[in-house]
Amino acid sequence: MCYFIFRRRLFIQGKTKSKMAEAKPDLSEVAKFDTAKLKTVETAEKNPLPSQDDVKQEKLENDKLSGVKEFNRNSLKKTETVEKNVLPTKEVIDEEKTAPSS
Repeated sequence: MCYFIFRRRLFIQGKTKSKMAEAKPDLSEVAKFDTAKLKTVETAEKNPLPSQDDVKQEKLENDKLSGVKEFNRNSLKKTETVEKNVLPTKEVIDEEKTAPSS
């Protein structure tokens, strides 16, 4: 089959998707199929339950997060940060100017 996407509409061999939906598929082959030809298959579990270690680890992570979420910010003390920026004196600047550069 040939598919084209044009202006957000799907065209299949010159017919739009809505016209293709109107056509009924031929089910005669499905009705004739012999189910005795099918093989029995064991179903494998693809999504096993988590182990006890995984459950414990997840519980620890949730406990840590709940401690942060439930923390009372009003219990903190207010502080002011003082930045100390020591500027060089005039003598230090003059020394650096006269020092031989390496």
